[in-house]
Amino acid sequence: MIDNIVFLIITALAIGLFVGQIKKISRNIGLGREKIIGGNTSERLHKLLLVAFGQQKMFKRPLPAVLHGVVYVGFLVINIEVLEILIDGIFGTHRVLAFLGPVYSVLMAVVATVVPSYLIAEGIRLVGAGKYHYQGGINKQDEAF
Repeated sequence: MIDNIVFLIITALAIGLFVGQIKKISRNIGLGREKIIGGNTSERLHKLLLVAFGQQKMFKRPLPAVLHGVVYVGFLVINIEVLEILIDGIFGTHRVLAFLGPVYSVLMAVVATVVPSYLIAEGIRLVGAGKYHYQGGINKQDEAF
């Protein structure tokens, strides 16, 4: 019972810090000037959906699109797992979503495979972006120091 109370207190503190950050960001966004937006509303909405949600750049190169898909699915599944952790921590249960049966097993398998997949994808991204290019055992970025 004490464990649940301590968990709840720590969770409440974390949520308080999160809300504080949201307020700070909202306040900073509010500092911007008003802008009159004109033009074709349906065209702007289409562009918004394509760029923000559809990731337009992903249609041009398949490898980044697949890696992006892996990260996206992992993000969704891990959020479900975090929700389960919160429920279990607050109420003292264990694997509260296990009633989902095979679906739950698949979700846990995805969590177990997505984390290593994400690490591999991030490594490919960093190497491809030239962040870690070694010559003679010296990182090119270190030469500036």
